[in-house]
Amino acid sequence: MSDHQTPSVSPATTTSGEIVHEQQPAATVAAVENTTTIQEPTSSEVNLVSTSETSNSGNDDKKRKNPPSESSNDKKKRKENYKKGGKGTASAKRDNDWGPREPKEKKEGEEKFQKRRVAIFIGYLGTNYNGSQTSNFTNPNVKTVEETVFKALCQAGGVSGDNSTDMNKVHFHRSSRTDKGVHAASNVLEMKLLMKPGLEEEMRKLLPEDIVFYGYKKVSKSFNAKEHCTARTYEYLLPAFALSPDPKAATWFGQINIDKITKEDVESENLNDIYNYDPTDEQIEKANRVLKNFVGTNSFHNYTQLTKAKPNSFNRHITKFECSKAFEIDGMKVVKLTVTGSSFIYNQIRKMVGFMIAVMRGSLNESDFSTSVDKEVTANVPLAPANGLLLCEQEFKRYNAKQGAKVNGHVTPSDYYKEMEEFKKRIYSHMLKLEKEEGIIAKFLLHSRGWRLSKGSKGEPINNVEEPVLESIEEDE
Repeated sequence: MSDHQTPSVSPATTTSGEIVHEQQPAATVAAVENTTTIQEPTSSEVNLVSTSETSNSGNDDKKRKNPPSESSNDKKKRKENYKKGGKGTASAKRDNDWGPREPKEKKEGEEKFQKRRVAIFIGYLGTNYNGSQTSNFTNPNVKTVEETVFKALCQAGGVSGDNSTDMNKVHFHRSSRTDKGVHAASNVLEMKLLMKPGLEEEMRKLLPEDIVFYGYKKVSKSFNAKEHCTARTYEYLLPAFALSPDPKAATWFGQINIDKITKEDVESENLNDIYNYDPTDEQIEKANRVLKNFVGTNSFHNYTQLTKAKPNSFNRHITKFECSKAFEIDGMKVVKLTVTGSSFIYNQIRKMVGFMIAVMRGSLNESDFSTSVDKEVTANVPLAPANGLLLCEQEFKRYNAKQGAKVNGHVTPSDYYKEMEEFKKRIYSHMLKLEKEEGIIAKFLLHSRGWRLSKGSKGEPINNVEEPVLESIEEDE
């Protein structure tokens, strides 16, 4: 060995697996003094370390994939803080962003009243409105019943200024919604309202003449006007001459644009001379027979203009559909069609009335009903005018049975029965006034002559009505 070479240190292994070093001469020890000795691990130790690292790595992955659960309260605070442009819950707490809510400054002239969830009972003439349901002020050019009522409530002091621009802040709902031109003797709204004394009287002063504010009633916190409404009843006021068989209807398929039918066209049919038409008992019986077909559960996919929905969503259950005997209002004989169901889809009632009229006039047969509710058939069913349709009553049986009697009493629109019946007379007179002035049903009867139940886009007839015999009338484009 050279004098300049450093002697190697040879480790030795005992039978127990421990690593030891052979004793070296003193000179050698001095030469290697302050030198670090590296011990090589055994294979078992290497395996143990490898397994531990793999296990820890797996745990880290799980921690990354499954972070600690966040309490619902922290999650809510974090979302609220993000909406305000702040940070998440943890950092917000570190920065001391959270603290007691600052009391709101009381606005000048604003009094403090208790806020309670209530059911509001109203009625309205729908002629001047684009339906009842609000757009929550997203379309200022659309006039709705609900927005008109809400604005009056704000003006009367039933809604605070902070909530006056967003109806969702007061949890606004309705039991039923009506289309453009449809009326209501009774509809129920639900919201949180400030209990200001004299609010009902103030509302009656502020609302226009075509909306009636009957009153309101406190309800439980869980009340939902739409979800708790178990039944809705509608009426359709129909001039009695609409039940008169039309010999031209069964053979005439001229294409008529109902918008181009003028009052002169109506008068030429002498329809104004038969306002006193009195249907026979047989005709009333036939009308009830047609309407009874709708009772039960059926698919009303052909009785709506909605198309983008799942097939089963068109199923509806009807408990009653009847036609009254003829009676006179304001010099015109009318019949009243009354229908009750759990719920209705868009335009369903008007199309059911249109189907019945088509059968009574001779454009369709009674047997065509089964075809119209066949899920495999797509057919066009006539849509009766909106003017005759009237929302009359809502029922809240489930709520009244379980919660209503225990908390704030029953939700029953019939509590205002007398006022509603008086307003219903106004609605009847309004309907017939429009009929005499514009011939709304008369136009529809002329239009329905050219109607037949057709299948698909080809328009092949699927009823047994004879082919056209009379010459069709050409219309100006």
